[in-house]
Amino acid sequence: MIKLDAINYLNSICGKQPNTRYCIGFDGERLGVIAFSLIDVILNNERQKSAYVWFADKYEGVGMNRSLDILSELSWIGLGQPIKNTPIYAKGQRSGVWAFQREARKNYGVKLIEFEKKSYGRWSPEEVVMAVKDDINENVIQPAPDFRGRPEYETLNATLRNLKLSTDLDVLAEAAIYGLGYWSALERRGKYTVGRGPRVY
Repeated sequence: MIKLDAINYLNSICGKQPNTRYCIGFDGERLGVIAFSLIDVILNNERQKSAYVWFADKYEGVGMNRSLDILSELSWIGLGQPIKNTPIYAKGQRSGVWAFQREARKNYGVKLIEFEKKSYGRWSPEEVVMAVKDDINENVIQPAPDFRGRPEYETLNATLRNLKLSTDLDVLAEAAIYGLGYWSALERRGKYTVGRGPRVY
């Protein structure tokens, strides 16, 4: 399912991504994945955390188990470690037990971090999109140098350029809004601080 070219790329960067997180979007038969690392950078003469996106792709015709298999493969190939060692962020559900979460915990020992539960309704989807777009425009979210020019980068770049809410959200857009948005909105900003986030020391 993971393309050979992507496998070769992931092998070449294996072990070079500190503080990795996965963002996922899942609609029952499609999986969108964005992988990024948090690193220290100097932006606007300040030391800040930046999200370096080093992989992204979407997979068609996959259910829950195959999606979790793909995430597990990505983790072994790109990080050299089991999937349970890497935080996974998703939209999730505000209440109740999400079936994807249950399968991840039962079969892989993975606990998904669900935006809907952690935001407690404080952030509207529109505010989250604005936070992500602000961080992209300010290079707080940016592609890792090795990722630029790859076909997956072009797909992700097109998704991020046209990032907006819709009733039929693409799985890669969902991963960007609720996965990258978890970091942009819930971690970098307090409620009602939609612009530039706080300094990180």
